[in-house]
Amino acid sequence: MNRQEIIQAIADLAPNDALIVSNIADASFELCMLKDRPRNFYMLGSFGLAPSIGLGLALSRPEKVIVINGDGALLYNFGCLPTEHRYAPDNFLHVVVDNGAHGATGYQPTATSAGVDLAAAAAGCGLRAKIVQSLHEFKKAVLGWLADSSPTLIVAKAEEKPPQAAPLVPFSGPQIAARFKQALGS
Repeated sequence: MNRQEIIQAIADLAPNDALIVSNIADASFELCMLKDRPRNFYMLGSFGLAPSIGLGLALSRPEKVIVINGDGALLYNFGCLPTEHRYAPDNFLHVVVDNGAHGATGYQPTATSAGVDLAAAAAGCGLRAKIVQSLHEFKKAVLGWLADSSPTLIVAKAEEKPPQAAPLVPFSGPQIAARFKQALGS
C-alpha cells in the first residue's frame, strides 16, 4: 500500500462535509492532486502541527475531521497524542501514513524504520489506536471509525515512496485559508 492509495481511500470514504487537514509537503500535494476541494486544509508550513489544527477544528465544529499525517511529523509533535486523549472529540480521526521515512526532506529514515511502534505509543497515551498493513484493512478501519465515531489513530504502514510525484498545491497560504473559511461558512 502506498500513501496515494491511502489518501485516495480517505477522499473516497470521507463524508462530503468532512474536514480534511493534511500534513505539509507530499500529503498535501497528493490530496490536492487526488481530490481537491475547499474543505481540505493543505498545510504548507508548520511541520508536525496538522493534528493540532485538526483537533482544534474537531473541538469547535460538528463535522468529522480527518488528519493525514506522516510518521516523521508525528514524531516531531508527539505531544499531540496526550492532548488528543485529554479532549477526545468523537468526530476526530488521526491517520498516520508510516513509510519509515521523512519524505519531505529526502527520505531519511525515521525511528519507525527501526521498530518504534506509533500505535503502541498512542495507546499508551490513552488513545484507541491500531496498525494496518493493507488497503483493505485501512478501509475497514476508516469505515469502523465512521460507524463508531470515537477518537481514533490509525497507523497505515506504507511503501517508502509514492508511485508518482504530485505537483505542488496551486494555492497560496492565504488562498487556502480563505477558501477553507468560506467552505465553513465563517
